[in-house]
Amino acid sequence: MDELWALPAESAHTWLYPLRARLLAPAASPSIPADGGPSYRRCEGIAVIGISGVITRQSERGLWGERLTQGQDEILRAVAAAQDDPDVRALFFRINSPGGVVAGTKELADAIAAGPKPAGAYADGQATSAAFWLASATGRIYAPATAMLGSVGVISEVVSLSGYLRRQGIDVQLLAAGKWKTAGHRAEPLDEDRRAYLQQHVDAMHAIFRADVARHLGIKQSPEWTDAQIFLAPAALRLGLIRAVARDFGHALQLFQEAIMNNISQTGATTGTTPATPVPADAQLTREELAAKAPDLLQALLNEGRAQALHDTRQDRAAAHTDGVETALAAMSVCCDADTVARVRVLLGKASALGLSPEQMRGLPSLLPAASSPDAGRDSRRDILAALQQGQSAPLPTGGAPAQQAKSSLVADAERLAAGREEVRA
Repeated sequence: MDELWALPAESAHTWLYPLRARLLAPAASPSIPADGGPSYRRCEGIAVIGISGVITRQSERGLWGERLTQGQDEILRAVAAAQDDPDVRALFFRINSPGGVVAGTKELADAIAAGPKPAGAYADGQATSAAFWLASATGRIYAPATAMLGSVGVISEVVSLSGYLRRQGIDVQLLAAGKWKTAGHRAEPLDEDRRAYLQQHVDAMHAIFRADVARHLGIKQSPEWTDAQIFLAPAALRLGLIRAVARDFGHALQLFQEAIMNNISQTGATTGTTPATPVPADAQLTREELAAKAPDLLQALLNEGRAQALHDTRQDRAAAHTDGVETALAAMSVCCDADTVARVRVLLGKASALGLSPEQMRGLPSLLPAASSPDAGRDSRRDILAALQQGQSAPLPTGGAPAQQAKSSLVADAERLAAGREEVRA
């Protein structure tokens, strides 16, 4: 843990010290690999990759498997998968991180910058130090007004216990070859020579850090931002550290999409042609301007976005339905036998194939035979008709009015005599 960190000093107290205590505790398990879950989600053809918490070389996890840090290995896998995904046309990082370890950060930033697909980043609250290094590699950073950005600096903590050990009567002898081999060891005092030697490493890494940020964002190095200052988004915008101040993540994603359209219209990427008149690099092409200059291109992009959104929505619904079914079957396996679970799985498959709604499935029991006897089919048909008749305010049609049976002559004579008596009484 004693290595270079790209973290603000206040974040070292909030994140680094408690993290060290948990990782050094006997109950901690710091090297559990990632769980293999989805590395990004698609939003209108854009892969959204989340980065949160302290960034370390590998994801660190606690006793119960909870994630303690964000691993560079996880981020790199997500970037590689998104670059290889034919349904992804751009990458967008959603970052809420104070930073992390310096080792490996430049290599990860270079991998992000070298990707063939355009990339952008949103500072979702905080993107400082190593997190800002990664965000800058996209070349397009967006942030809400209250987000904290910057802190382009490097820090290293060196703890010397030599005075404490001496007072306790403990004498630690270090055997080493090389003048600087023990520089920074806790049992050695940190004299001026050792401090200067260790400071060289910090300064060298800081120089690489600020040069990378300037190159990725296309700005000049300036003491206004290279001395590890932390800025709110409006100040960062004035210094060229971010592209725009966004209302929220959705607005930032919209601005990023417009930037992609702008880039396509400049390079003619979709048509293979080059614009006759170069567009300035800092020009902002609005949707209205694109509609006026290249209506076919705008319509093609809108159609692509709608098709991708519909595709993503259908995939999300299908995945949610599958997850719900599997969760219900898993719950049934706890309290039901395997045969019952298997029958329910088959029934659900048939219901899905027929497109039955939940309400229609609830009505199935009243329509299914209750017994398996030979007469079950006829009995169930009779029961179904009886149930339907009871639910109707009028009798069910049977194909026409019932035929009236002819009366016998005796019955007819009796009815006439009865009618005559009624007339006499009247």
